[in-house]
Amino acid sequence: MRNMDVSLEMAELAVDFRERGVVGFRLAGEEGGYPPKKHVDAFHYIQRRISTLRIHAGEGFGKESIWQAIQYCGHTRTDTGRD
Repeated sequence: MRNMDVSLEMAELAVDFRERGVVGFRLAGEEGGYPPKKHVDAFHYIQRRISTLRIHAGEGFGKESIWQAIQYCGHTRTDTGRD
C-alpha cells in the first residue's frame, strides 16, 4: 500500500473495523520512492485511535526510511523484514 495514495482511507477503515478485530495498521511495500512521510496523515489518524503501528523501514530505502518512520510518523518500532 506504500505505493498508493489511499493510506488515510485505509486508516479510517481500520478504525471503523476495530470493534470487529482490527488491532493495528501496517505500512508495507516497496520503499524506494515511497517514504513513510508520504503517509504521515494516516499514521497520525491511527495513533489517536489505535495504538499498534508497524512500518517496514530500512530494507530498500536505508536509514532515511527508518528516521522518517520514527520522526514523521511517530513510530517506536520499525520492521526490517527479519521477523
